[in-house]
Amino acid sequence: GEQQIQDAFLDAARKKFRASRPYTVGITGSYGKTSTKSILGQVLETSLGPTFWPPKGINTIMGITRDIRERLVPGYPYAVLEIGAYGIGSIERVGRSFPIDAAIVTAVGIMHLDRFGSAENIYTAKSELARAVPEKGILVCNGDNAGSRRMAEQYKRQTTLLYGLDTSLGGLDCWAEDIKTVAEGSEFTVHYGGKRY
Repeated sequence: GEQQIQDAFLDAARKKFRASRPYTVGITGSYGKTSTKSILGQVLETSLGPTFWPPKGINTIMGITRDIRERLVPGYPYAVLEIGAYGIGSIERVGRSFPIDAAIVTAVGIMHLDRFGSAENIYTAKSELARAVPEKGILVCNGDNAGSRRMAEQYKRQTTLLYGLDTSLGGLDCWAEDIKTVAEGSEFTVHYGGKRY
């Protein structure tokens, strides 16, 4: 029935993805996932090479599966996947199917509290992305968000980085200041690695 069809589609997408094996960044969070995915996809494509990222807010296992089946071709060295938490185990399932090398956690909030039952369950569900990052991988978390900062401490990887705006909450590896919004877009100064950009 329906489940067998879905399993067959997932299996096909999994094989296709593993054959291409792009360096993959997974993104989760209570907000900011889609814009982070689009911005990162464009930055990677402009600076490093062809990058695959599903359009709009596609972030479920079957949505990602369909997009990989329909659009992924060999020759994408990079991929960015937005992964939504729809319950305990949903992010883990995506990570098992489409292995990630790095992750970004934008925030751990209490949206969808009704779906998860408790703030701790939301944290547990979103932590599945941090756990999916290999030991030698990269974990990037929002240092301005308590849940995201907690995840960076609990699931340290070879490279764990905190970004944000508020340096008073503790150390940040990357932060922005002098933020101005102008007609052409945004302007700001970024501090990273002892340099200003």
